[in-house]
Amino acid sequence: MQWLKNIRDFLAVLFEPDIVNDFVDDGRPYEVLPDIRSFMENSVKGDYRLYPLRNGFCSSWGNRIVARNADGEMLWITEGWGRCLAIHPESVIFAAAEGSSLCLFNASTGRPLREPVNIGIYLDFLIWIDKNRLLGTDGKSLYIFNDHAEQIDVIEGAIDDDGFIGGLCLDLHHPDVITILDVNGHRLVKIDLKLRQVITEKDAAFADQLLYTAGQPWIWATVVNGTTIEEIRVYDAKNLRERFGMVFKGKKGVRFANQAPNDISFHNFVSLPSLSPLRQYFLVNDNSGLLWLIDARTGDKRRVFRRNLLDFVLHTHWLDEEHFVAMLDGGFVAKMSVRGTKLIWKENDFLLK
Repeated sequence: MQWLKNIRDFLAVLFEPDIVNDFVDDGRPYEVLPDIRSFMENSVKGDYRLYPLRNGFCSSWGNRIVARNADGEMLWITEGWGRCLAIHPESVIFAAAEGSSLCLFNASTGRPLREPVNIGIYLDFLIWIDKNRLLGTDGKSLYIFNDHAEQIDVIEGAIDDDGFIGGLCLDLHHPDVITILDVNGHRLVKIDLKLRQVITEKDAAFADQLLYTAGQPWIWATVVNGTTIEEIRVYDAKNLRERFGMVFKGKKGVRFANQAPNDISFHNFVSLPSLSPLRQYFLVNDNSGLLWLIDARTGDKRRVFRRNLLDFVLHTHWLDEEHFVAMLDGGFVAKMSVRGTKLIWKENDFLLK
């Protein structure tokens, strides 16, 4: 039974050795590099993300998707796709968007199941509502597609004309109820897709990302000041009640040592927190790509991973309560333990043919 397994997993972690933090902060608000370095181009929503598969995970690099197992062995590569994607609830297929096209793929091989469909819009976010329907957004409206990637409905007016949708989350108890974040309107909005009406709204001032893990009863938003993450707010997915908020003070970005004193420019990484399966920890990359391990119950800092282990982190995905995979700038993926002192493996997805 799942509840018994969860208890066993929790007790196993409880009696593990303590997590040692060996990172020493230099006290600077920015990570300062001695030389100029080019970073991968990324949008404000965070284009580079990791997704779970039945036999491992896949890395979406914007125009390339690479699947690996937990040992780092490459399973398949899909070229030309990855603007946004969604894994089917049964993990047998996935949907991916590129340009104004939407396509369904076999999750075991990475091969298309049928020809792409020209949907005429550019999707920013995509999730499966249930086994037979997809929900996507272009930032303004909500679009529903069937399991052939064909549009079957559109819902407009969920946000004001000057609003922008910055995330989609499911309600575990009601498949036709979803939550969106209106970034410009500073609010969370719960919508019944079948009734085509707003159920409830909640203030979400300064939140710019809405995230969740499939099967989890929590959703969370990153709260920013300008471009810098300041807080992670956690909500109950059912009623949008705020469970708690944790203050987060990481580095603001990356600068170079030879920049002129009056040059205020810097490279900003998009912070994308990920919650561990038993909801004990958050992993969050700060705006300089430095990775933090945060206690999800207290908000306490448990560990900051040194840059010679994990440098310039883009996103993370938990394999279990102890192990995770991190995407790194430059096309790398690496496996790490929350208590480890060295990487378990590290591979470059862009060296694959």
